[in-house]
Amino acid sequence: MKTNFLIILIFVFHLLYITTSFAGVIVADSVFSAGSGLNNQRTIVRDSDGNLYIAYPKNYLGYYHIFIAFSSDGGTTWDPHWATITSGDKHNIQVSLAIDSYDTLHLVWVGNLTSIGSNNGDLMYRKYPGGTNTVICAYSGYPGAHCPSIAVGPDDDIHVVYSGCPSGWRVRYLHYDRATDSWDPPEDVGTHTPSRWPSVEIDSDNDVHLIYRNQPAAHYRTAHREKTGGSWLPVEQIDIHLNSVEYSSISVSYTHLTLPTN
Repeated sequence: MKTNFLIILIFVFHLLYITTSFAGVIVADSVFSAGSGLNNQRTIVRDSDGNLYIAYPKNYLGYYHIFIAFSSDGGTTWDPHWATITSGDKHNIQVSLAIDSYDTLHLVWVGNLTSIGSNNGDLMYRKYPGGTNTVICAYSGYPGAHCPSIAVGPDDDIHVVYSGCPSGWRVRYLHYDRATDSWDPPEDVGTHTPSRWPSVEIDSDNDVHLIYRNQPAAHYRTAHREKTGGSWLPVEQIDIHLNSVEYSSISVSYTHLTLPTN
């Protein structure tokens, strides 16, 4: 097991506003009640000039849609509607955001929901600027797409993990190859059903790391899987608590592995 990554476990809470924690700055209002999804997703990035971007779902004309907020002064002030990603008469929520070496933004989210709380969402992708909203996994049965997370590797390839879609509570992985301009077929990586709430990061060796909620027995556990050299290594179960552990997030630090003690 490599130790050049940092795992942080975060338990979900509901937000009315997206705020920057260092100053309590209100970025946008009327956001989706779980503000940044279920805390498995990155929703803020910084470009090479130091500009900040936040992707979020907001109630607009009766439907939740994806917007990007922009700050050029380190988060002191924000343009909450710098970019509008979705529109129309379907809901779009649970967005995740990444940025590549060309300062292009990449978004995945759950889209085309007929109602909030329904389980018929498609997995959507968009690069910005440019690009179009694209279904990369279409709903075909319960529970549809849930909780996607996106990361960009050192080679600017795109990596996406998500639960469900086309059907069944299973964590799946998608890889976009920039060289061939195509998405590879999805891979099942959750070893138990249900497996949910995945988070993904890429290390300096271009290896894929993901953590997710696994259910090998009565209680939920956080699991880690690594893909190296084109192959998935066995699941590493992270038993940090006697009771169930739900929502988790991963971040690469290239130095060490840190876990909470309670």
